[in-house]
Amino acid sequence: VRSYERGERVYEAMLARGYTGEMPTVRGAAATRRDWIISLSVPISSWIVAIVSVIVT
Repeated sequence: VRSYERGERVYEAMLARGYTGEMPTVRGAAATRRDWIISLSVPISSWIVAIVSVIVT
């Protein structure tokens, strides 16, 4: 009984915060070339640092 009541309270709180039952999605926002370059710069720079540290040591 307590778990059912708690579920009801959680559901009411979700409705109060605008829950509609659907997951929000981002439509029409495809990744651009710039986004890919920025995303790949971190792992590539990490690989370069790791390779240089192996070569130097």
